[in-house]
Amino acid sequence: MYINNSIWLGLGKEGVLKIIGALFFFALLLLAGAAMAIIPVNILAALFALPVVMVATIAFPLVSVVLAIFVTFGAIPSGFLPQVPLAGGTVRASELFLAGIGVVFLMHVVATKGQFVKSIRSSYTPVFLFLFILVVVSSVLAVGYFRTPLKYYLYELRVCLYWFTFPLLLYAIRDERGLRRLLVSLVLVGAIIAIGVVVQFLTGKVFLEAGKVESLNMFGSSYSDVRRSFAGGGIYFILFALNLVICLWAYKKQNIFLSFLLALLMVFAVIVTFGRGVWAAEAVAFLMILLLVATLPRVKLVVSSVIALVVLLSTLYIFSPSVLEAVVDRATSVGREIESGESYDWRRTENSYAYSKIASNPAIGVALGGVYQPHRNRFMSPEQVRMIHNGYLYLVLKFGVLGLVVPILFAVVSIKKFVLMRRRGFKNDYAEPVLIAVMGTLLVPYLTSFTQPEWMYHTGVAFFSCAFVCIVLIERYWVNGEGSGGVLTK
Repeated sequence: MYINNSIWLGLGKEGVLKIIGALFFFALLLLAGAAMAIIPVNILAALFALPVVMVATIAFPLVSVVLAIFVTFGAIPSGFLPQVPLAGGTVRASELFLAGIGVVFLMHVVATKGQFVKSIRSSYTPVFLFLFILVVVSSVLAVGYFRTPLKYYLYELRVCLYWFTFPLLLYAIRDERGLRRLLVSLVLVGAIIAIGVVVQFLTGKVFLEAGKVESLNMFGSSYSDVRRSFAGGGIYFILFALNLVICLWAYKKQNIFLSFLLALLMVFAVIVTFGRGVWAAEAVAFLMILLLVATLPRVKLVVSSVIALVVLLSTLYIFSPSVLEAVVDRATSVGREIESGESYDWRRTENSYAYSKIASNPAIGVALGGVYQPHRNRFMSPEQVRMIHNGYLYLVLKFGVLGLVVPILFAVVSIKKFVLMRRRGFKNDYAEPVLIAVMGTLLVPYLTSFTQPEWMYHTGVAFFSCAFVCIVLIERYWVNGEGSGGVLTK
């Protein structure tokens, strides 16, 4: 259609289109304003955010998945992000991210007629298929047999959604540069969370979404001037960053000054969480790393670790002796805690009810959202009668005895791939230290799962997924030497 410029004051077609676009945008704002009077702001924000995430995933797939990881672990406070109430619960912002990315994932599966599925296939695929079958069976039992309230069923089902982090990351990473960017991003997540933990410790203000700050109390002994700062599931990325820095430095792949600063930040953050289970698990992981590295790096790590420990303890003794005293007291108080019957007694009672419930129905357990223990006191929430701190018993309760096979299979596949990769040799100088760091850190949640529900908690599931992806991609690009791994590469 011909447009007379004189009619439009000489603006021309482009100017007219810009004006129309501006008017359209203004109309959208008016529509949004009107909708806010009817629809809650958080739901409205989600409706706008979901298509934005989908478009961003098409253009920048890795950035979108990494942002979902940032949100999942509280590196981006979810208070600034949309959440949606659903069946009496709340859908997290990270779940909205994964849902939007997942829609693009499904669209790509249809568009490529199965080629995309082939591109994300790995040695872990049978384990994920087995896990998927368990989730489907448990869902059918929860809804059709146990008649579990929808709110509690959906809460635990949404936890399983985080396993999609694994295929989504494989979808997003197209080449070896993508692997490097992923590793940098995961270290960045760990650094941000570590900074948040330290800031919480120093100020007493909660900085992280999953964070918490409280005075350190142990068996009536109160350290009023010592705060305990929680990192939530983000502690595993702090440990990954720490172990990666250690391994890279041991293999002379990192600047010594930068390594020292990063390691100091991570170690201090781990200390002020005052989590004995994490301390013990990381100590075991560090010993495993020492066994896996070559002889010269092993000697270097032992000597440097002793020096660093002496420097750290001396610094605490000079500048904050109360913190040092609290650390020593916390590390040596396991026996007293068992005798006191505080958290140990609570977990022992949980386990007792779990064993009884599993014995009564070992094949199917209580299914997703099911109750396994009674309300023992009036302070217990409906969620507490459904969750258990032991991650392995959690799996058996929700999926039957076959649920315990899942972590075993993941461990077998990971160890087998590690052994085969070392036997075949690496095509990249960074491959061995990075792989050792991943395996060492992966051991930590395997150990803490005896006292933490990592296999049925969203941050634990997301971390396991990230670790398994790293193992797959190290083999793909730094052992097999593939030039491309993603279907988006031309």
